[in-house]
Amino acid sequence: MAFAPVPTREDTVRLFRAGELGPELARFHQGDNEDLFVAQCVALHNDGDIDLLSVAETPAFAVVSGHNFFTAQHLYCEAIPKLRADVTALMACCSALIKQAGKDGAATQPNGAFQQWCITNPAQAQSVVARAKAGDELARQFVAFALRAANDIDTAVEFAETFDDDRRVSGMTALAHMQYADAAAAHRAVSVMLPFVGASAEDGVRLNALLAAFDVLKVHPDAAIAGQLVRAAVADASPLTLHG
Repeated sequence: MAFAPVPTREDTVRLFRAGELGPELARFHQGDNEDLFVAQCVALHNDGDIDLLSVAETPAFAVVSGHNFFTAQHLYCEAIPKLRADVTALMACCSALIKQAGKDGAATQPNGAFQQWCITNPAQAQSVVARAKAGDELARQFVAFALRAANDIDTAVEFAETFDDDRRVSGMTALAHMQYADAAAAHRAVSVMLPFVGASAEDGVRLNALLAAFDVLKVHPDAAIAGQLVRAAVADASPLTLHG
């Protein structure tokens, strides 16, 4: 495979100002794992010379497809945790990347990069949670990852118990991947999800509750609780609950 030379800082800025940086992000460049080019893009963004996040929403980037797109997506996932950025712009960028990736199994990788960014930007991550509570559509897409970054178990429980829309699923998704102090704390989180596994819940919620609960039990197993979940899941179960 031929590797393109890493553009100079000046050339990268020129490409950005011309609206042509998107295709350059999709090329393989010299250096281990794109490290040189990623580092340059991060530095230029953090210095205010380019806006790396806005590139993902340009027409030149929109036509990048196939393997080239995922090369660019990988660059973004490496860069995002290191960027100084406004959280709204960051969420918009991640949303654009996920949408453009379509149904590919790697489509949601920017979510992990966003979560890493939230760990080092806790105040902005907390604003995502507050905005999601207030109904902000963009924040609702990413609130699960903001909650996971903060390991905010109590707020994730609040989302699962209080809301009856996608925010309930976000709360359960966050609970699935929290770091619990001990098995008892983990099992309390499972007890929050157990009522939503039952037949009274909507099919999509049942499936998400079941999967999230078993994710917790993989780390903190309990045969009796697993049995409760299975019995609740099979009661008047739809094909979606049974087969995902």
